[in-house]
Amino acid sequence: MEVMPPLIWAKRSERVDLVDAPVFHPLILHMIDVASVTRALWDSVLGRDLQQGLSGSMGIGEEATGKWLSFWAGLHDLGKASPDFQGKWDEARITLQQARFRFHPLRAAPPHGFITAATLEELLIPSCSLTAINNPIAACGGGDQFLVIFQG
Repeated sequence: MEVMPPLIWAKRSERVDLVDAPVFHPLILHMIDVASVTRALWDSVLGRDLQQGLSGSMGIGEEATGKWLSFWAGLHDLGKASPDFQGKWDEARITLQQARFRFHPLRAAPPHGFITAATLEELLIPSCSLTAINNPIAACGGGDQFLVIFQG
């Protein structure tokens, strides 16, 4: 069985590697990186008072809060999986088209952060029973800009 390299990119560079292939960071690895760093920050940097405050706002235990925040942070660039974002890089678009991905005709594309926010709302809210989602107490902003926790 042939193993296909990750096709969906998150970050890229104009430089090339040793085999003249473009250098890019796959979206799935970027999302795992961000989730892992968020968890490390939760475990090693955030003070106990802040952890307790966030956990209290969400209505769940501290361990679960750390896991949920890491998960949500990892999803912050989910909108980059959209055809609009992936089509921004010609080489990736061509490769994805060969793999039978479809792209919209050229049009003004929404930023990937808006796509992330809309997608997360559609995917997570109906299936989540957390107080943080149902009230809503927590909101995860799309894109790299912010993670906002608020009492709403």
